[in-house]
Amino acid sequence: MRSICEILELAKADTDYMETVLKDFEPLVKKYARKMFFLEYEEAFQELELAIIEAVHRIEIYPSDAQCVTYISRAVIYAYRTQCNQNIRKVKCVNLDEIYPYWENFSDIEFFADLEKKFCSLSASQKTLLLLLIQGESDSEIAELLHVSRQYVNKAKKKLFTH
Repeated sequence: MRSICEILELAKADTDYMETVLKDFEPLVKKYARKMFFLEYEEAFQELELAIIEAVHRIEIYPSDAQCVTYISRAVIYAYRTQCNQNIRKVKCVNLDEIYPYWENFSDIEFFADLEKKFCSLSASQKTLLLLLIQGESDSEIAELLHVSRQYVNKAKKKLFTH
């Protein structure tokens, strides 16, 4: 039986071995592809598989299988973080002051206190979603603005309102 380092070396020239490598790292790729909510699952999966292929072609031979696995795993994690950072730069965050005119319609002080308390407990992405909903954006418009699927927006709304 060949070591992982040997398989990685062979994968540089042989597509059958590359498929073996991709199959071996599939659980890791699936884990991070599911976390990339801003991309469709298949697209995220392909991006991470490309990261593995690139890492295989860049890898130097390490003396142990553990070092080889660590190298490939870190390449997947780096690709995941890069995609997340690119998505963060695309998202337009809404300032609370921008929606103040919408608040003028409410006269109940307790409502404002409850809303402020709720708002402070939300994550940044939940705050953005809530502000876009308050501004009257549709699910499709929010999905387009945040570069996510409409289904993700629906899930996030459900989670937001049960929070």
